[in-house]
This record gives sequence, C-alpha cells and structure tokens, in this order.
Amino acid sequence: MENAPASKWNSAAVDGLKLAAISIIFMLIATLIPQSKTGGILAILLTILKLAATITFLWFAMKKYSTRNAAAEGFTTYGKVFSYGFITSMFSGIVLAVFTFFNMKFISPESTEAAKEAYLTQLSEVPGIQQSVVDMFAKSEPGYYDAIL
Repeated sequence: MENAPASKWNSAAVDGLKLAAISIIFMLIATLIPQSKTGGILAILLTILKLAATITFLWFAMKKYSTRNAAAEGFTTYGKVFSYGFITSMFSGIVLAVFTFFNMKFISPESTEAAKEAYLTQLSEVPGIQQSVVDMFAKSEPGYYDAIL
C-alpha cells in the first residue's frame, strides 16, 4: 500500500510525457504548414485534431489508472482518478513549457519576431486604432521578448 503514491506519481509522469509528446508532434507539424488562407484552415483543423487526441489520450490514461487502482484497492473514487488526470496534465504542462522555451530561444528564435510583426499588422487593421498607437507599441517593444526569454 505504501507503493501506491509513488506508483501514481511515476505513472502520471510517464503519461504526462506521452501527453506532451502528442502536443509537441502536432506543434511541429503546424510549423510545416504555410501561412496562407488554406494554411489557416489546415492549422485550425490541426488544432482540433490535437485537442481531440490529447483529450482521448488523457481519458484512456485515466481509465487505465482507474482500472489499476480498483484492482489494487478493490475500489476507486472519482477524486483519485481526477487527481491522477490533474497530475498528468501538470507534468505535461511543465514539459510543454520547457519545450516552448527552448523552441523560442534556440530552435526558432525568429518566430517571436514574426509573431510580433503579425500582431502589429493585425493591430493596425483594427478600425478606430490610430497609427500613432501602433507605432508607440512597436517602439516600446524592443528587447521585451529578449528580457522574458
């Protein structure tokens, strides 16, 4: 019975890594899609597929934990299964945050500048926004992302 918490954390960490791997694979595929009108539609479809894949994987992982826990203890509760799903998601989030940091800092640092330019373009197209506001935002930004990253 003393091994149950360690087993829960270990299996949640492994499932969290698998869940993060699903998201990372979809994120890497999304970088290969050209940013055009059809690319935007493909990106949306890819995001929907990623969401469906991660929810399905998490559901199966929680179901597997529930079955294992019920076999070991004779019963399981919704709280235990929910906490397992939460811990798995937490591990996945940590791995994704580390991957995103390394992706933005080392793998494709130009993506930060491209995102900033895309935001400024969208901001300038908003009705009622004066160009001076967009210029002020653009001027106030140098080094902002470098300070964060």
